[in-house]
Amino acid sequence: MSYSIYHIKGLKQSYKGRVVLDIPDLSFAKGRVTGLTGHNGSGKSTLLSILACLRQAEQGMVEYQGRPIGPGDRQA
Repeated sequence: MSYSIYHIKGLKQSYKGRVVLDIPDLSFAKGRVTGLTGHNGSGKSTLLSILACLRQAEQGMVEYQGRPIGPGDRQA
């Protein structure tokens, strides 16, 4: 059985008025390898920081194993 380890909905982040993340809906399946590519400044590090609970997104929801997460949360 496969389920989403991370689920992202309506995630938005900008810096100095420039949108670097605008993700309507994205899931990462448990047990799958996922690559992340993009140009410099496209939001890759920002997304990873949000997924690691190091940064709060301006808008949107991030779930880890079905539970909402944010800065300060720790994943096992």
